[in-house]
Amino acid sequence: MKLNIFKYLSVVLFATVTISCEDFLDKEPLSDVVPEDYYQSEDQLQAVANKLYADILPSHSNYSYGTFGTDNNTDNQTGLSANAKYTTGQWKVGLDNGSWAWNNIRNINYSLNIMLDCYNRGKITGSNINIRQYIGEMYFFRAYSYFDMFQKWGDLPIIKEAFSR
Repeated sequence: MKLNIFKYLSVVLFATVTISCEDFLDKEPLSDVVPEDYYQSEDQLQAVANKLYADILPSHSNYSYGTFGTDNNTDNQTGLSANAKYTTGQWKVGLDNGSWAWNNIRNINYSLNIMLDCYNRGKITGSNINIRQYIGEMYFFRAYSYFDMFQKWGDLPIIKEAFSR
């Protein structure tokens, strides 16, 4: 009798552990955002666009003057301290491509391509006006990133698709 109870409890315990582990192991990692599960609602598009405000647009804190800081020490504006870059022989071309970074444009293209695909298939929930607003903001950030690079480097290729890393 004791042997039958032990066998019965062993089978029940084995079945419980097997069934409970199966559900636990089939979950997606909570730390990773999967593109197929994201870009599905208006608030998710807003979160992507809002992050770019902090990452791409210039800051106006600590006397940096933001966009206008590029005019420091020119005939348009003076800075907080003197700059010797206009002295003969002081303004030199760099030997590396320190500002030639395409990370922002690649990330924007990646997000924008997925947003447009989901929008065209009607998979994004929320207000259509707000969804189109956030897609428009992504176009703005891509244009602003190109403008920033154009100011530093001049002519450059316009890339509208995200390349893999």
